[in-house]
Amino acid sequence: MFDYAKDCRRNWCFAIAALGCLLSMGANAYAASTPVSGVKGRITLSPACGGPPREGEDCQAPYAQVEIRLLNEAGSIIGQTRTTSLGLYQITAAAGRYQLQVMPAEKITRCPLINVLISANSFTSMSLDCDSGMR
Repeated sequence: MFDYAKDCRRNWCFAIAALGCLLSMGANAYAASTPVSGVKGRITLSPACGGPPREGEDCQAPYAQVEIRLLNEAGSIIGQTRTTSLGLYQITAAAGRYQLQVMPAEKITRCPLINVLISANSFTSMSLDCDSGMR
């Protein structure tokens, strides 16, 4: 004899199980496609003390809270962040060729544009010293 309620429950159970499998496969595919590569490093500012440095004096300081941008070959912003109080930064991006751009708040400060090659599944280390303009 045909039991409609029992058959319906069984079909719902199969549908829910199938949906669960699809969702877990999708999550795994998303995790596999999420970039685990990028660029990281430290930005410093020098000179950080006025006048000629004294013997043993370090006139370099972390460039804290400055905006860092990662640009693709067309010049579009792919990622951006701000440095920590220690001048550290990290930007996640897929493998490829990029440029690292520091956006100083002070007009006198100069930071060069740096070419970066990011390899798959790794972080490229790129540190940079900006010129504070202080003399």
